[in-house]
Amino acid sequence: HPDQPTGDIVDMALKLNKAFAVAPCCVFPKIFDQRTLPCGTPVRSYEQFIEWIMSKNLLIRKKDLGFGGRSVVMYYDPSWRKDNSNA
Repeated sequence: HPDQPTGDIVDMALKLNKAFAVAPCCVFPKIFDQRTLPCGTPVRSYEQFIEWIMSKNLLIRKKDLGFGGRSVVMYYDPSWRKDNSNA
């Protein structure tokens, strides 16, 4: 549950080709008003936040952990690049 640095964690892990797992909770749309989906829609909701993170790399995966509340984890492993060169 990284709060504000969620996007930075994902960006840095991808840049450094490191594995990561994040379970985002808060969107902070007033702090991060520059976040937009690929279609140009501003990121304001939790669902949009998940979509925004997923759009950073085709190999990012997500899983609902199945407990109440915001229980989606998104994760990435650089070894998956060997199996998919489209990322």
